[in-house]
Amino acid sequence: MNWPLHLLVAGLLLCFHSQANAGSRLSRSVIERAVAKAKANVDAAYQYSRTQSVDRVKRQAASPADILRLLKQPVGPTRVAVRAADYMNNALMFISSMTRRKKRSINATDLISEEDLEVIAELTGCTPQHRAPSCKTTPNLNRFRTASSVCNNRQNTRWGSSNTPFTRWLPAEYQDNATLPKGWDRNLRVNNEMLPLVREVSNHILRAANSRVDSDPLYTHLVTIFGQWTDHDLSFTPHSPVIRSFSNGIDCEKSCEHTEPCFPIEIPRNDSRFTQHSEKCMPFFRSAPACGSGNTGYLFGQRNVRQQMNTLTAFIDVGQVYGADDVKARFLRDLTSDKGLLKVNPEHTDNGRELLPFTTMDANLCATRGRITNDSNAREVPCFLAGDDRVNENIALTSLHTLLLREHNRLARALAKLNPLWDGERLYQEARKIMGGYFQVITFRDYLFHIVGPDFIARQLSTYPGYDEAVDPSISNVFATAAYRFAHLMVQPTISRLDENYRENQEFPSVLLHKAFFTPVENHP
Repeated sequence: MNWPLHLLVAGLLLCFHSQANAGSRLSRSVIERAVAKAKANVDAAYQYSRTQSVDRVKRQAASPADILRLLKQPVGPTRVAVRAADYMNNALMFISSMTRRKKRSINATDLISEEDLEVIAELTGCTPQHRAPSCKTTPNLNRFRTASSVCNNRQNTRWGSSNTPFTRWLPAEYQDNATLPKGWDRNLRVNNEMLPLVREVSNHILRAANSRVDSDPLYTHLVTIFGQWTDHDLSFTPHSPVIRSFSNGIDCEKSCEHTEPCFPIEIPRNDSRFTQHSEKCMPFFRSAPACGSGNTGYLFGQRNVRQQMNTLTAFIDVGQVYGADDVKARFLRDLTSDKGLLKVNPEHTDNGRELLPFTTMDANLCATRGRITNDSNAREVPCFLAGDDRVNENIALTSLHTLLLREHNRLARALAKLNPLWDGERLYQEARKIMGGYFQVITFRDYLFHIVGPDFIARQLSTYPGYDEAVDPSISNVFATAAYRFAHLMVQPTISRLDENYRENQEFPSVLLHKAFFTPVENHP
């Protein structure tokens, strides 16, 4: 759609809707039917996708694409926010379809009053995602951060909080200037050139044999793993949890068609990994839109550009241990005692040391023991549970999660001895505050020093000017998707496991990286 025209429509909606010709608008009943149809359509796609995904995992038939998609699934409050955006986008899509059939307009929004748009937002659940929360009833707000970071800034209550859009430091570049990514229409040129296949670019630039990857003579692989750990405290972009197109019901994994949210990757004919040419594309899914962006942006007074959502807080607050929303944070706590502890595994320990609790999912994405040991009767180890759902992504990351679970509980027990009158809530929050301080110091003093060097530290981070409530701390799109991806080039093909003399551990030998994904059995005695 024409971008200047859309700006004009947005301005008319926001400023002069009362002067519009009411007879040209769609009726309220039509709008309500569109919302109902959108909800039914989205709910059916969600249910189909969940059933298919659980079935594949149970049958141990999940592909790498399945695992990536399941890893990016929104849960809890994030799922609510993503579903609301899907509802609203689909409702507007249906209304646009109605108007095209009647040849009334190329844009549904010029037939809907601002009041009707607000009704759609309310019915679909988008309005609550933008409503400023009340902070008056939040307990201990002057002493402790909230899990979601909502209300940490009293003047701008959602800045830096979980389940809010990434901020943009550079203008978005969509194919239609609003929501479609470049390459959506394969025949459109960019700068008078046809875009190369992304798989072809990847094969030429990033492909490297394991034997050609050198170890750094100074830094260990923990520099890379700690970078991943820190990233999992700052950014996570969810997918819309569907494998079926909203518009035509096509299964995204069985078609190469670009249809929301399916954005499959075309496989070049000379791709060495796909020699039989039986597969023409790899399944790939778009990130979920945030409410109030893309086709819904004009409603909230923003540019009509699709934004992506960050499910985590923008702060180094060790959310990967504690969770980034109140529901997850409470679920991870051991509330059977008033000691401020986090839940641990009730069945197993590591020579008396605590292990992460297991998930309770019926479908076990981490069912790998049988394949690793070639023993079909081996008891499977479920996925571990932590504040961030990527805890099982690789065994090095799982090890850090385990270490920090133990450290929280050690701190809580030590604080209880020093302060016998503190209750469990105070012990939990104080231990959590100390943990956040730990990692802010380690990240800025130690890790970042080795990444950007002492000169940059001296210029940019030498003096802390103090808290400024006018600074928006939200993570930017370019940081989450581009700048902080630099560490992917530091990943080693092997996760080394050494003994106390820094030699290969005979009992627990090193593991090839591709065999360390979703294998908690490797961390389990």
